[in-house]
Amino acid sequence: MDYNFILSKLEEYVESEEYKGYDPYDGLNSPVSKVIKGKYFRILLTQMMKITPINLRPMLGIKKECNPKGIGLFVIYYLLKYKYEKSTSFLKKILPLLHWLVVHKSKGYSGYSWGYNFDWQSRVFFIPKGTPTIVNSCFIGKAFLNAFLLTREEFYLKVAKGVGEFIVEELNRYEENNSLCFSYTPLDKIRVHNANMLGGEFLLKLYTAGVKKKEYVELAERCVKYSVEKQNKDGSWYYGEEECERWVDNFHTGFVLNSLYDYIKMSKKKEYWENLVKGYKFYLHNFVTKEGKVKYYSNKLYPIDIHAVAQTIITLVKLNQLDKNSLPLAHKVAKWGIENMRSKEGYFYYRIGRVVKNKIPYIRWGQAWMLVALGVLHYEEKDLV
Repeated sequence: MDYNFILSKLEEYVESEEYKGYDPYDGLNSPVSKVIKGKYFRILLTQMMKITPINLRPMLGIKKECNPKGIGLFVIYYLLKYKYEKSTSFLKKILPLLHWLVVHKSKGYSGYSWGYNFDWQSRVFFIPKGTPTIVNSCFIGKAFLNAFLLTREEFYLKVAKGVGEFIVEELNRYEENNSLCFSYTPLDKIRVHNANMLGGEFLLKLYTAGVKKKEYVELAERCVKYSVEKQNKDGSWYYGEEECERWVDNFHTGFVLNSLYDYIKMSKKKEYWENLVKGYKFYLHNFVTKEGKVKYYSNKLYPIDIHAVAQTIITLVKLNQLDKNSLPLAHKVAKWGIENMRSKEGYFYYRIGRVVKNKIPYIRWGQAWMLVALGVLHYEEKDLV
């Protein structure tokens, strides 16, 4: 498989779009949502735009935009190429993207943080456009931290440290038996495991990068303790602890496993290794078929989602020391995704359903994640994501 060619075509596509695009969850950017209001209409509009294979966004006044998390992922990808190919051309692409992120950080909060470029209505809470989330902030924080580690530019470390400040100063905490769970945003108190683990992982990453705050080590350990203790008997994790959030899906499980692996690696603590192995076995047996197809949910094949394809590749590469077959399986997943979900123009489709293929090219959800995933696979990189 010629990953260089596939990656270069995907780069050409996102660069020709100036890193702008649609998102599965951007339905509330429509002026319609400002006229017809209410929680259930917002949920209906968001789900309709997410599910329909026909792109109605131009008709509803929704424009292509840059997504902060997507920009952060593009930076992570270019930094990966810079690390292995040593070409300054990638640095030239990175600098304006990092500048864009600094300019478009969330306003009114400690440190540095980022939200989404759209209002977001879930069954549990409403998040206004620009409200910072722990997930967005940590992935973008990783982009700045990676940039610092590769270039030693102190300003990038300052921004990454600002993300740590946001996590510690602005997010709510749920505390239980000397463990804790950070909230998703400063506005809520929900408990989501991939978000909590990502926050703990990022704080420990800051510490290992030279931000010697012992508080970060303690907080990271308590985050991991909380989510590990909530692991199900079969090795899985629910998305969240609210009754309406008790589902098990591919990429959120992958996020938890990746953060747990990185925590164990950085802390050199092995007491959670058994939890990692158990979770990884569940992941392999329930989300990936022998043919390389990737399931979104553990209990059914469809939909096959490009974000899940990307996350599966990343998780298989990162955790390959747990299973000698993981890397060959990652290549198989990539091959299936390329053959079945890639357009002639080089971008990736959103989803394959039981009957209908949704070919909308979402910029963050599909293109950014597949650039990172195929880059990680090509270079067998475990540390930058």
